[in-house]
Amino acid sequence: MIWTANKRLAVLLAVFIVAGGATAPLYALGIGRLIAAASRHQSTTGWLIAIGLLYAVSQALGPARDAITYTLNRRVDDQVRSRMMRVMLSPHGVAHLEDPVLQDKLELARGIAWGLTPGMVVEGLSAMWVARLSAIGSLLLVARFRWWLALMLLVASLITLRSKRNSFINMTTLYSQGAEKLRRSSYFREVALSRNSSKETRIFGLGPWAVGRFDGAWLDTMREVWDERKRGGLVVVAGLTVKGVATVFAFVFVARTAFDDQMQLSTFIVTVQALIGVAALSMVLGNPELILEQATAAIRPAMELEHTIGEHSASVIRGTRCADGMPSQSIRFENVSFGYPGRDDLVFDGLDLELPAGRSLAVVGDNGAGKTTLVKLLTRLYDPTTGRITVDGVALAEIDPASWHERIGAIFQDFGRYALTAADNVGLSAFGEPHDLDALNRVAGRVGIQSLIDGWEHGWDSMLN
Repeated sequence: MIWTANKRLAVLLAVFIVAGGATAPLYALGIGRLIAAASRHQSTTGWLIAIGLLYAVSQALGPARDAITYTLNRRVDDQVRSRMMRVMLSPHGVAHLEDPVLQDKLELARGIAWGLTPGMVVEGLSAMWVARLSAIGSLLLVARFRWWLALMLLVASLITLRSKRNSFINMTTLYSQGAEKLRRSSYFREVALSRNSSKETRIFGLGPWAVGRFDGAWLDTMREVWDERKRGGLVVVAGLTVKGVATVFAFVFVARTAFDDQMQLSTFIVTVQALIGVAALSMVLGNPELILEQATAAIRPAMELEHTIGEHSASVIRGTRCADGMPSQSIRFENVSFGYPGRDDLVFDGLDLELPAGRSLAVVGDNGAGKTTLVKLLTRLYDPTTGRITVDGVALAEIDPASWHERIGAIFQDFGRYALTAADNVGLSAFGEPHDLDALNRVAGRVGIQSLIDGWEHGWDSMLN
């Protein structure tokens, strides 16, 4: 994903990561060479210049790498968002948008559980590999002194990293398993904070209720995460203890060897700096492994959505016949039965209904009687479970959904409100096309809002909310 986001920046970031990882070992090696030259009464000017240049480069590398990381972060996020939007908009039906399992995946892909978006995988990779490459270089310097000492430190470091990774994986899994509760907590947060519910929240005193529901849904998941953090923390501490014991032993061994005059001062300085570099691997600030694990966990459901949507019932709503001129005779529901996915009860069972073209029909019924469901079937947002709907004798299932939707105008009970201009709101069905003011005025005249539009200071360019 980083590669497809921007190949040049991905290559440049890789170069900067390698350079950043090599800086500390090279710096230690340069200091050692400087001390060796001084002890032999040789010129140190060249090494001083080299160390100064290396220091200047190291100071510039960090900000430059951070700038590239930030840019790639944003581009990966944009890539994932665009990909999810295309995937979620690809079906002509809406069943997937009312599927709680898919909604959980969608919220996880947004990073709801941990606040880390998919793009932050770039930050995690960058910080982690700079630290690891630096540690590898430092281990090579230690191996020049004693190979077995470097091997011991490597094994201790791997034990520490393994314990941290297992803890991070377990916490991330708990976040993912709690997606439904976290999505519910997000809903109550919106109730408390959104403008749409602000009037009711204050008039009916719903603030404390919304906060209480938010806390309950959030804490149900977070308590499990905190418990795992405590359990995992003990394992991590054990791993760090192994690494700490190995590091202390290494320092003591190097110091005793130096005090026994069995190593040169330059070798001692290089080895001590290398030991510090190896020790730093377990103490990288910001936990890049955790960032990487949780950011990657946000990418997985985003990618799974593509496969899941492709097999979802909403994606089987398709057809090839053009709907131009339809209906000219009638629309018929023939022995139609329908039940929402995941529910055993049927909204309709054997429904027969004819809608003659050119006539008006009022459908009246109690809440839950199926009025909205009837419109969803008529507009082909869902297909019947059994039976069929025909238009002028042609099965609606054979008609191209996009062509059929062009023949339909709908104002639903929970209609959408768009913070766009008046022209955009009226011309939404032709969105993306240049606005035809004559057509907009004709529509405004027919529905009786022309005087309203003319009375606004900016006319059709007035923003609605």
